[in-house]
Amino acid sequence: MSSRLSSTSSSSRVRRFAGAGAAAALAVAGLGAFSPAGAASAPLNYTCDVPVIADQEMAATFSAPATVPVGGSVAVKAAVDVPVALSDTLRTVGAATVDGTATIQGTVNGIAMPLPGTIPVTAVPASGAIPVVATGSMQLPAVVGVGAVLNLSAGDFTVNLNGKNASGAATVFSPYAISCAQDAGQDASVGTVTVVKTTSKTKIVAKGGKKKATVTVTVKPGTKVAATGKVKVTVSKGKKKVTKNLTLKSGKASFVAKKLKKGKYKVSAVYAGDKNVKGSKSSTSVKVK
Repeated sequence: MSSRLSSTSSSSRVRRFAGAGAAAALAVAGLGAFSPAGAASAPLNYTCDVPVIADQEMAATFSAPATVPVGGSVAVKAAVDVPVALSDTLRTVGAATVDGTATIQGTVNGIAMPLPGTIPVTAVPASGAIPVVATGSMQLPAVVGVGAVLNLSAGDFTVNLNGKNASGAATVFSPYAISCAQDAGQDASVGTVTVVKTTSKTKIVAKGGKKKATVTVTVKPGTKVAATGKVKVTVSKGKKKVTKNLTLKSGKASFVAKKLKKGKYKVSAVYAGDKNVKGSKSSTSVKVK
């Protein structure tokens, strides 16, 4: 689906996105589960130019998650029932499965661009329409920050549908190039997607030496943003406790706890998070010689 992005908090951010949006990478990807509370269109009617047979009417439903992490990708799904006439043709020529690609047009707050999608291998039922789902994702530009609201609307779409027999060979007339134009007079709104903080994972590497322990903490965000801010590191054994508040640099921070007695120490790290990244924590142990 094509999209236009905007932030409810800053009109300047929208203008910056308008410049960056056209260059945003649109990558086909396998999508995870969609949030039950996500954005979804009503079934939208299309008139489709279908090879071999006459024009067909199709209904499609578009959906996306309610939220997307900053620096992540907006996942979009389009569900369509292949018309019975084309489904019957596929069965007649021996198709056991279908798969293919799709290009979905649309807007997100007004910036139009195509969204490539994939249709996974789908079994052809013995009768009736063939339900297929095209999925794709759009990488958010870095200027789209936490709190931005993306307003999605659906548009026209094209599909290249491959019919394959039980042996995996292409059937007659395959691939089917299908072009669908949205019927006029419909509310094509899919809904809104809100940009939220991404998750993080904190990892500790602790090396023991003679009367000391060297601790390195790495914070890895769940998306392509940098983790900044503070991480609190504690090295403890019984009543002995050494605590340091460290500043992350390129997602890492380290220090050496000195004057430690021989033994096994617990090492913990608590990352407080920042404007884009949620906090996280971790713990491990280290032996001091």
